[in-house]
Amino acid sequence: MSLTVLEVSFEVANKVGGIHTVLKSKVSKMIEKTDDFYEVGPYFKDKANVEFEELETSPEMKKVFDFVESKYGIKCHFGKWLINGTPKTILVEPGSFKENLNQIKNELWNNYRIDSMNTDFWVNEPLLWSYATGILIEQLVEQKVLQADIVVHFHEWLCGAGLLYLKSRNVPVGLVFTTHATTLGRSLAESGYMLYDKINDGLAKNEIVEEKLAYDFGVHTKHQIEKASAIESDAFTTVSDVVNDEAQYILGKSADVVTPNGIDVNKFPNMEEISFLHNENKKQINNFVSAYFSPYYKMDFSKHNTLYFFTSGRFEMHNKGIDVFINSLSLLNRKLKAEKSKKTIVSFIFVPMETMGRKSEVLENLSLFDMIENETDRNMPSVKINLINSILSGENPAEKKILPLDFVEHARLLIRQIKAKRGRNPPLCTFEVHENNAILNLIKENGLLNREEDKVKVIFYPSYLSSVDGLLNMDYYSVVVGCHLGVFPSYYEPWGYTPMENAALGVPTITTDLSGYGKFIQRKISTKYSSINVINRRLTSSDATATELSETMHWFANLTLKERIAKKIDAKKNVSLTRWSNLIEYYMEAYKIAVEKTKSKSPAKNPKKATPGKKKK
Repeated sequence: MSLTVLEVSFEVANKVGGIHTVLKSKVSKMIEKTDDFYEVGPYFKDKANVEFEELETSPEMKKVFDFVESKYGIKCHFGKWLINGTPKTILVEPGSFKENLNQIKNELWNNYRIDSMNTDFWVNEPLLWSYATGILIEQLVEQKVLQADIVVHFHEWLCGAGLLYLKSRNVPVGLVFTTHATTLGRSLAESGYMLYDKINDGLAKNEIVEEKLAYDFGVHTKHQIEKASAIESDAFTTVSDVVNDEAQYILGKSADVVTPNGIDVNKFPNMEEISFLHNENKKQINNFVSAYFSPYYKMDFSKHNTLYFFTSGRFEMHNKGIDVFINSLSLLNRKLKAEKSKKTIVSFIFVPMETMGRKSEVLENLSLFDMIENETDRNMPSVKINLINSILSGENPAEKKILPLDFVEHARLLIRQIKAKRGRNPPLCTFEVHENNAILNLIKENGLLNREEDKVKVIFYPSYLSSVDGLLNMDYYSVVVGCHLGVFPSYYEPWGYTPMENAALGVPTITTDLSGYGKFIQRKISTKYSSINVINRRLTSSDATATELSETMHWFANLTLKERIAKKIDAKKNVSLTRWSNLIEYYMEAYKIAVEKTKSKSPAKNPKKATPGKKKK
């Protein structure tokens, strides 16, 4: 079939979350697999100035743009999204069409029983934009600007009003709707609601969630748009089997096709480059860790006995498994101490949140380290000359003063500063955070106090990583490459780009069977004591998960250097399983289903309804 695809998302040229990554990473394959392909998103001037290049369009498309602006007040911009593949892109701004918001809400209620009374800006803005996008697409089809079999692919509830507009007008296009995570499911999971117990029970009894819960959590409009879009679409897709189970329970609809998220492997370094980067970036992390801990007690960086573990993500204690990670570190600490292990695990928690500035104590330690390093570098030429002259003169270097006197005096002053910190514990956090911080409190409750005898040290880093942050001075990917193990014990993780990208950087990874990526990879390889470990969360308690996680981290900590290198190579190799070249066919399957349904539609169903127009002044 000759196929035209319009992919509609609020994250086209507008980075909000993970969907932005999905769109960008697969766009080249979408262009390759279709006859004509467009990205369609919202127009925000500041972001468009960076990510979008506006171009002249064809006379036929310009005629449509002029029509929707004159009749509805909707402004459209044609150009290309400045990403790999540079897809043709249309950005839509509702303009004066926003005056019709109440009419749109009334239509959604009458047609689909969507309750959008008293909604705020965060619902109204995407609702207006997506409805306006639906009007534009209708006109592009009616005026035959788009040819061949046409599929419009909508992502998430934010685009739902556009899909429902096209459905209610019986526009002859295939309608595909993808949910990456249900709005209600995410809210329930983070609240502590035993979501997967309810899902398992609901699926067994063929029951769905009570609508009242969506009202209780204040997400009823988003939930109802999402549910109607899934039901009214010609092909409904989810990004993982985990989300598909969730959709059956939350939305009452099972996916026609599961479309797993892929990865653009070309954006990541090869294994040879990774090996070099790991060694270089680890040195920088070593320096930071040495500055962080050494003023208080000696840290052993010899014989590869210090390993760097990390977790990262949004500040969602339960959903992201931050609580389980901290609990498991406590178990690991006790086990390594009981064994009198020579290993030291430095565990980073990279979770951005509001802070009150960098901790002065940490800055002092880093400054002290810099002074020691600078003084040493400055005096090394003199030391080298003194040492050479001593040997040439036949004197024992140990009996001759090799170090310059001013260096010795300066070193004594630095040593005094260091001794003043002895007997105290290093800080747990790099930044000042508000009292009763949940992460910091849980770290303390678990006895992870960064004492000298602790085998597991913790550095809570509540800020986005940056090459100029004044602390680690490294971006996120650089830190990942320099670490040894990434740990992501999520309870709610519809897909999981973070562990997948971790593996693409050659870093062994731990995720869970409640991660879409974890569930996907579990079907492909052995995931017990592997380069990509998948631990149990769905059918087990948080305590049991923490125990299994601590055992897996303990196993990894005791691997030899040779074994760890083998796991790095294997992690990188397994990323090929999620190449877009392997996964794009699932999208093509969904598009085929949508096209076939479009051809079987009766024009008599869904008669065309009146569309709100631009108000006359």
